[in-house]
Amino acid sequence: MLIRLLCVFGLLLSVAFAESLDETRKKAESGDSFAQWLLGGAYAKGNGVPKDSAEAVKWCRLAAEQGFAMAQSDLGLMYKNGEGVAKDSAEAVKWYRKAAATGDAGGRFNLGLSYANGEGVPEDLIQAHFWLNLAGAAEDETYTTFAKISLARIEAKMNAEQKAEAMKLAREMFERETTERLAVAKARAEKDAADKAAVAERVAAIKAEAEKRRPDRYPVPTYQVRPVYPFESRAAGRAGDVLVSYTIDVRGKVINARAVRSSAKEFEAAAVAAVEKWKFQPAMKNGKTIECDLQAPIVFTLSEEN
Repeated sequence: MLIRLLCVFGLLLSVAFAESLDETRKKAESGDSFAQWLLGGAYAKGNGVPKDSAEAVKWCRLAAEQGFAMAQSDLGLMYKNGEGVAKDSAEAVKWYRKAAATGDAGGRFNLGLSYANGEGVPEDLIQAHFWLNLAGAAEDETYTTFAKISLARIEAKMNAEQKAEAMKLAREMFERETTERLAVAKARAEKDAADKAAVAERVAAIKAEAEKRRPDRYPVPTYQVRPVYPFESRAAGRAGDVLVSYTIDVRGKVINARAVRSSAKEFEAAAVAAVEKWKFQPAMKNGKTIECDLQAPIVFTLSEEN
């Protein structure tokens, strides 16, 4: 069976601690490629669901078509072994190659074996050595040992020139991929730096605007009234509170009063109505009256009513 599918079920067991197979299915149905791959593995082995090779292929294909490399490699193996689909070595190689292009160790390992055995492609020991060498150098320990064993067997059939050519191809690939990874890392770092700079600029602008709007003298209340306690709330013995946001215009009049938070909506209208009646000496900035935004907590307590 698939080498990596041996690991899938360990993953399924670990995932089970955080979510049920039903939740994995929901994610798969919503298009999550990792969940699709896991669900395909479950059907391949009958883990939590009836074993069904056709369903395994279905879910693995969905993940593979989204570019999920491990699913691409495993779908290739399904074609190689005729599991849920008709055997088709050329189709298997197509999916191995897609996975291998992303750097996936499984795809590279399976593509290397295909070249070594002449399955789906003409036998080519140089290409076999090249891909197996890449798989063996990957961080995926699932394939490292198998790749090295296969590599040793292939090297026994190769002459010095073939080995040199294979090593040259691998070295060029290593260098190219290293350059690409460094470029990606650099681009990510530059983007992070740009994002941080943009955030810092925005924060500075907000602070500058806040400072610009900060009055030299805040509004001074000249008239305030208590809110009218809602009749039904008082009769039921209910207390509450409302946070009212409002603006004091240049004449000292309250405008744009609104409830921004409350313990119960039944108190909001009364709180806003009371604040709208308040009057102030307007805020001052550089000797001129300016508008000023404020908030006030309005508390309704039965003890104050009595």
